[in-house]
Amino acid sequence: MSKKSFTKKIGTMDSDLFGTMSREEHEQKQSKNKEKRATFIVEEPVLEKLKAIAFWERKKNKEVLHEALIDYISKYENKKGNVNIPQK
Repeated sequence: MSKKSFTKKIGTMDSDLFGTMSREEHEQKQSKNKEKRATFIVEEPVLEKLKAIAFWERKKNKEVLHEALIDYISKYENKKGNVNIPQK
């Protein structure tokens, strides 16, 4: 009878939650959607309200945040004109 190995690699940094998508595939998917990962610091009550809105509207947090940002940018441009994006 052969000795069984009870150690199994469950996942790596280059796999998604279920180990089906490589990091490169994930980045390609994000670039197709023209999404960019960003980190922001937000006051806790604001974050809790965003999460509550997402819950009650049955949306993802990022969808609610996206809608809020689009609304803010639209109002800003209506008041002050188009936003000029500085070139890098």
